[in-house]
Amino acid sequence: MPIFTENRNDYPEFLDEERKLSKIINENTENSDSWISRGHFYFNFGMWEQAVNDFNNALRLGENNDEIYWHLAQSYFLTGHYKESIIEWSYLIDKDSEESYLYSSRGWAYRKNGNYKLSEADYTKAISLTPDTEECHGTVIHYHYFRGQLYCEMQEYQKAIQDFKFVLIRSPYWSACKIWLKDAKRALKKNLPFTKENFYLFKGHPGFVEMRLCFESKGKSPLRILSSIS
Repeated sequence: MPIFTENRNDYPEFLDEERKLSKIINENTENSDSWISRGHFYFNFGMWEQAVNDFNNALRLGENNDEIYWHLAQSYFLTGHYKESIIEWSYLIDKDSEESYLYSSRGWAYRKNGNYKLSEADYTKAISLTPDTEECHGTVIHYHYFRGQLYCEMQEYQKAIQDFKFVLIRSPYWSACKIWLKDAKRALKKNLPFTKENFYLFKGHPGFVEMRLCFESKGKSPLRILSSIS
């Protein structure tokens, strides 16, 4: 959830910084750097709707760097504007088709938008671009984990089981994955639908913890989990 959308007056340091950044913009609304600075500020504090506005203003003024599109895609995703997020991720993929995290990110947006086959294709592409090496295990196992969840939503439980087993071979203590695997096996055996009654970590169930992704800058560690699942 956004951090300071309520009771912002309780955080004077935040308000001071927001005033400073807004004052700079008001003095020169045609300075794209000022919009970007405040956009980053809002993004970092979880105020993604405000961030969307500022990043779009920077683009309107002619800025055209990947970082803005990256933050814009994330902000759209985190505000539930999945179609818009897909557009931004697709733009970045068109510019660099070899970055696995771009496909995983768009896969998330497709999944949240109900485009399961497109989501499956993107997760699979992300996996194909990520070597199964010790250095990349932290990334590739997440891709398999997310695709396994997707397969559960698609009620393709045998495929989900294969992905969860892949994860647990490389990360045997991942308790959430164990739960997904157990529920997928039971659903396959009993031909159960994907519902919160049948899947403990189903969205909306008290045991579910939403995972949100925030990727580090290009060329560095691509995966950083903001919300953990125990």
